[in-house]
Amino acid sequence: DGQDYELTDFRIEEQHPSPDTVEVSALFNNFGQPQHVVYLFAKAGAGWELTDVQTRGEYPMSLVKLLQ
Repeated sequence: DGQDYELTDFRIEEQHPSPDTVEVSALFNNFGQPQHVVYLFAKAGAGWELTDVQTRGEYPMSLVKLLQ
């Protein structure tokens, strides 16, 4: 995805797959195309740690896999 954007219909959803994990989804349209970005968190001591950023849909991507 590039530097240009025209965001509409932005919303955030939160899911708790387990007591120690959280998935926060950012859903929006960019130039009319649906986008879905997921931020994955895991419990780390007294706080939370970002474990991955993923895109879902036509071109799925995982930041962790990309950086391996």
